[in-house]
Amino acid sequence: MKLRHPRIAVAAAVGVVGLFTFGAVSSAGAATLPMKAFLQTGQATTMLNVQGASFRARCSNDQNPNVPENFLIARIVGTASNGIAKVNGLDETNSSFLNENDDLDTNETVDLVNDNSSQDWQRHEVGAQADYMGSGGSPIVNANYSTEQSGFRPTETVGAECLIWGAFQTF
Repeated sequence: MKLRHPRIAVAAAVGVVGLFTFGAVSSAGAATLPMKAFLQTGQATTMLNVQGASFRARCSNDQNPNVPENFLIARIVGTASNGIAKVNGLDETNSSFLNENDDLDTNETVDLVNDNSSQDWQRHEVGAQADYMGSGGSPIVNANYSTEQSGFRPTETVGAECLIWGAFQTF
């Protein structure tokens, strides 16, 4: 087969290759970091700080006899205006949950577990995904994680009373 216009065929082939390469997403600015809170009763930690948000956890030492002393509270806390945060997951009662704030401002929170105010420890043991995006589209944080707390038991087998483990990916 003889091509009438070989230059056009070459340009078309380059264009097709270019079409596939232009759509590629660069991971040059992405970072994967551990998401970890390994806490005893009364301890608190900040797992990640980014522009506009802080991912925090604490193992409550509530003295209410109806609430286990090692009660996991975990949140995204706004540290600037106009962010957005969404958390989707499934707790140990097999209840799905969605916690969100479409205009996360300073000191506003989004729970990383299903209902931080609940006294039902099973609602605090979850497998979930959290997403945060700062004002103007940067930074973007994606976290996939699990949580566990020992409830009325003395400690988990791994040696802590309140646990979060997983990974953050930031862009």
